[in-house]
Parts: sequence; C-alpha cells; structure tokens
Amino acid sequence: MGDPKQDFLNAEEQLKQLVAALEELQTEAVSYKDAGKELSEVSDGLQSLVERMKESGKAVQDSIKLLSEIGAPEILGRLGDLEGDVGEVSSNLQGISEEAKESMANLEKTIGEKLNKIDKFQLIILSGVGAGVLFSLISLLMK
Repeated sequence: MGDPKQDFLNAEEQLKQLVAALEELQTEAVSYKDAGKELSEVSDGLQSLVERMKESGKAVQDSIKLLSEIGAPEILGRLGDLEGDVGEVSSNLQGISEEAKESMANLEKTIGEKLNKIDKFQLIILSGVGAGVLFSLISLLMK
C-alpha cells in the first residue's frame, strides 16, 4: 500500500470524476426523456393529421361518387340554366337601374320647376307688399 494521504486524494479524484459522469448521464437521460415527449407529441399530431386526411378523402370520394351518379351532362346542363338565369336577372337589374335613373332625373326636373314657381310667387308677393307699403307711404305723405 502506498501513502494513505495519496490514496485518499486519488479516491477523492475518482469520486469527482464519477459524480461528473453521473451528472452527464443525468443530463443525457433528461434530454432523451424530453426528446421522447416531443416524439410522442409529433406522433399524436401525425395520427390526428392522418385521421383528418382520411375524413377528407372520404368526403372527396363521396363527392366523386355523387358527381358520377348525377353525370357530367346533367351538371353542365344545370350550370347552363343557371347562367341563363343569372343573365336574365342581370338584364332585369340593368333595366331597373335605367328606370331609376330616369325617375331620378324626372324628379329633379319637377322639383326644379316647382322651386322656380315658388321663387316667382315669392317675387310677386314681395312686389305686392312693396307696392302696398309704397302706396301707404304716399298716402301718409299726402295727408
């Protein structure tokens, strides 16, 4: 056996190395545990995505089946009918719009004419009042 002091120092050094190795091992274990959690979350997300994609695929499959049952000529015919209806509605709306513009123009013209008549009537009344005041003044002056 060697020097007990040196043996103790060597044992202490080995113990420090062992503690450092254990800390490193613990850090690795925690990182593996975190990685495992993340992989589990990714796996859950992928499973959810797969389920949604299956549902979407089923909906597309049902749509294709329905379209094949109806038939392309029927669909095109219905689209043509809708196009005709939309064109007719558009023409009707354009006609209504033109009629509305004409009505507004006529209304503006009528209102303008009425305002002119009111202005003329006011002038006549003011002229009459002015003449009355003038006659009253003349009669007062003559007295």
